[in-house]
Amino acid sequence: SKDVHPVKTNTAVRLSLHLKQAYEEVYVLLFCIALQVLGLNSRIVSSICLAGGNSAKGKSNSPTKRIHPSWWAEVFSPIDHIWTPIDPINGISKCNAGFKVDTMTRDHIFVVAWEPSGFAVDVTRRYSKKYNSVVWKCRRPFEDLFVTSLRTFNHGLEGSCFYDEESELVGFSDKEPFPNSSAELACNRKYILESSLRKYEVFFPENKIVGQFKGENIHLRESIR
Repeated sequence: SKDVHPVKTNTAVRLSLHLKQAYEEVYVLLFCIALQVLGLNSRIVSSICLAGGNSAKGKSNSPTKRIHPSWWAEVFSPIDHIWTPIDPINGISKCNAGFKVDTMTRDHIFVVAWEPSGFAVDVTRRYSKKYNSVVWKCRRPFEDLFVTSLRTFNHGLEGSCFYDEESELVGFSDKEPFPNSSAELACNRKYILESSLRKYEVFFPENKIVGQFKGENIHLRESIR
């Protein structure tokens, strides 16, 4: 509701409980607090939008027509050792169509999980079907600034992870389907066409061809020297 100012303080939480209305971020915060009271490890997740909030096609993402949430929660399963996304506002759970993104919108380019300890974790790869191509093309110009800002926010320290979350996130991007268009290969984070090699670049060490696109060899970008 517009009657409650979206400030994340104890006063805002108490006011939301009293009025039984809140902005979505305060609602998710209350949901996470309830889960933690029950002994469940939970954290708030937000989708950081670029200025303007428009899609790549130039169409405005109207709040009334937005499909993907901008604030939700993650609950950790000690049995499966995975974070499960839950949108308590729209009743969406798991990595289904309500969370996954496969179009070049500016809604889910940066997804950050805010741990109760105060650390921020980039979990974009968990929510993107095409992180190495479509999403990476949008976030690439801002990547250095984003990484630096995240490191500054965390004071150069790592969060208190009780499992190897980074390996899990790498697994999400590694499982992405192979690029099937020149647009996806042009700014791909993982693959590169042989013709895209610059004048003073080489493939080293001995390069392995991972595929072909219209008769042209595709290589791993990490092998460029």
